[in-house]
Amino acid sequence: MGTWGDSIFADDDAQDIYHHYRQLYNQGQTHDEVLRQMEQDWAETLADSDDGPIFWFAVARAQWEFGELTPEVMRRVEEIAEQGLGLDRWREGGPRMLAKREKAVREFRDKLRTSNPKPKKQKIAKRYPPIYQPGDCLALELCDGSWGAALVLAIDDRHATEGRDYVAALEWHAPEEPALDFFHQRLWLGSSSPEFVRPSTIMCFARFHRKMKQRIRRLGQVPLKQGDPKYNGTGRAGGWDNLFSEVERYYGLND
Repeated sequence: MGTWGDSIFADDDAQDIYHHYRQLYNQGQTHDEVLRQMEQDWAETLADSDDGPIFWFAVARAQWEFGELTPEVMRRVEEIAEQGLGLDRWREGGPRMLAKREKAVREFRDKLRTSNPKPKKQKIAKRYPPIYQPGDCLALELCDGSWGAALVLAIDDRHATEGRDYVAALEWHAPEEPALDFFHQRLWLGSSSPEFVRPSTIMCFARFHRKMKQRIRRLGQVPLKQGDPKYNGTGRAGGWDNLFSEVERYYGLND
């Protein structure tokens, strides 16, 4: 753990716990729900005699800022302040450092005893779940009115707000949309070139789908194959317009 001063929040764990609490609360959970999850996620920290008090300080700060400091959390802070818990590392620094820390704890406790005059509001972040399903076959209306094609290989809905579709473009450029049978062939974009190495994939953020929605048609679904590119959470990412740009550039439709 990194500590760089005697103030309550001059501490890496304190900052991380505080921001984690705010993140969970702004996902729409209640304070009780957030606290229960935090106790699980930070169980190792809570069990530590030095770091446990830091946990309760950070939670108390977050709740107080939202104007909803619960009696349970306030009781924890009071006990820490009265019993001098979590002060070992400051004792090791000598009487002067210990006194500064004890003063900071008292001042923080006294602040919590007052009502927050300007509490923050819960700001529930909008979620953007993935748009498609693995195996979905997409026709792409290109900038000249012709059609391209892409295959959805995977989706990622693990992030709190940002869903992603893992997509690879295919070699199709024609006045009409491809038939569903075409997608079984796995003619990846660029595969006809002797310089082809591997399929080009992109993680398309769901939040940017709306911009290109009118130019994408889902034609159906095909089973995925063992040899298809596998999603591992890393690689190129961007908006759906990046997928279009790649296809249009390959066919010489844009600069």
